[in-house]
Amino acid sequence: MNESTSKAPAAEALGRYPELVQTLEQSYTELEQALRGLDDNLCSAEPSPDSWSITEVIEHLGALEKRLTPVLAERLSASKAPTLSEGDQEKQDAELVAKVISRESKVPAPEGVCPTGRFTNYREALADFRAARQRTLAYVKVTGQDLKALSMPHPIFGPLNGHQWIQIIAGHTRRHIHQIDEIKETLLGSAA
Repeated sequence: MNESTSKAPAAEALGRYPELVQTLEQSYTELEQALRGLDDNLCSAEPSPDSWSITEVIEHLGALEKRLTPVLAERLSASKAPTLSEGDQEKQDAELVAKVISRESKVPAPEGVCPTGRFTNYREALADFRAARQRTLAYVKVTGQDLKALSMPHPIFGPLNGHQWIQIIAGHTRRHIHQIDEIKETLLGSAA
């Protein structure tokens, strides 16, 4: 195998949206890095009575993504998104992702994607989330849909095109990586 093929997957393997595939894969890698060196006791501890543990945060990520990806695949084909210039689209996308990642405003999780405590350790929750992420990646890699031309409303941000929805999925992971960092800092102190 030559060096170029061992470093990056072939463009065809990434489908029509290689930048979305890479963003999804990168956010998962960042989650794994945030968890590196943690143990089950720490991951199961809640920093306060009204806060999630790290394991519960990961459970939430998996629950949301398992629920959202099939909905996107089904409903995005139903309505058309407004067309924006490439520059306007990039600006709007960057602003949207920044809002999703920001932890300045807390947003309660919708019913059905709140953690239930069904995992006995964070590795089980992570495996469940990884399976959900693999399904999202498979959808993005094989979709023939023009994700920028299709729309579905978001409960907070209003109508978003499919490309933005996938960016939000990766951004949601990053938002919760920040939450995990906050939990680690609370439980371990500033050495985290």
